[in-house]
Amino acid sequence: MARVLIIDDDELITNALFDHLRQSGVTVDLALSPAEAEALLLVNEYSLVLMDAYLTGQLSNRALELVDRVRTRRPDTHVLLLTAYGSQALLDRVKHDAWITVLAKPQPIPYLTEVIHGFLNQHQSFPDRPRGTTVSG
Repeated sequence: MARVLIIDDDELITNALFDHLRQSGVTVDLALSPAEAEALLLVNEYSLVLMDAYLTGQLSNRALELVDRVRTRRPDTHVLLLTAYGSQALLDRVKHDAWITVLAKPQPIPYLTEVIHGFLNQHQSFPDRPRGTTVSG
């Protein structure tokens, strides 16, 4: 069964998305910090990891290291990075990995749920997906 991990330090938005995904039938775990995420990643396998690229308010090495750990541990796990800041450094960092998508925020919770379901429905194969895709709402 597909499982999603949400990593974001904005508790209000994260809880709303968590509730909406659960109501739509998605198995979902929640981490409010990189440390919580790392603990969950050690014991669970995820089809999709959705995370704020700017945990703690800035593009940090820890957030990018977390993305690297996800991709190394399970190369077929898609990572959806949410960001309100269109950083060229972030885009440069992820552009060569077809399994990482950057999504501008804010996005309505129903739209994010739809995007997540789309990734989960096609989890097994992204053969035609261009590298370093950026999606905006």
